[in-house]
Amino acid sequence: MFLTLIFSVLLFSIFCIFFLKNTNINLIRIFSLFGSGVALILSCLLLVEFDPNSYHFQSIATYKVSSDFLNIFFTFGLDGISLFFFCFK
Repeated sequence: MFLTLIFSVLLFSIFCIFFLKNTNINLIRIFSLFGSGVALILSCLLLVEFDPNSYHFQSIATYKVSSDFLNIFFTFGLDGISLFFFCFK
């Protein structure tokens, strides 16, 4: 759940910043800081929720991209090592 929220917040921030005028630097900085702050808070919640005694992947998110010709699934999950790469980038 947290992985999906983090990806959604970051993609929404990038999408909105793309449509802002490049002359309004302060608005771009504020919007970038807000999006990064929300992603940081969600990443900290993800770190607190993590169970270090389990050896399975946790916080698994699956995305499906389907059309008439393609049927692609992307699955993301965090284990004990990748958690620190994700939270402390």
